Amino acid sequence: METRIVTITNRDWFRGTKVVEVEWKCPTCGEPMGEPKLRRFCEDGEWYDVHVWDNECGHIAKYRHLKIVNG
Repeated sequence: METRIVTITNRDWFRGTKVVEVEWKCPTCGEPMGEPKLRRFCEDGEWYDVHVWDNECGHIAKYRHLKIVNG
């Protein structure tokens, strides 16, 4: 099982980010996901860096759908 360590939004506490290890396959079809890149975004006036990626299969893997292995 391939995994990656990525930074995602921390919805547990409604703001900020968290670093998690996730199973690196599309939650919709099981194909490998694309290469993660850091991207800045603003939420409630605060700026955060989170990982984003494009999947070759075309599916969008939302953070809440990722299978977290560690984190």
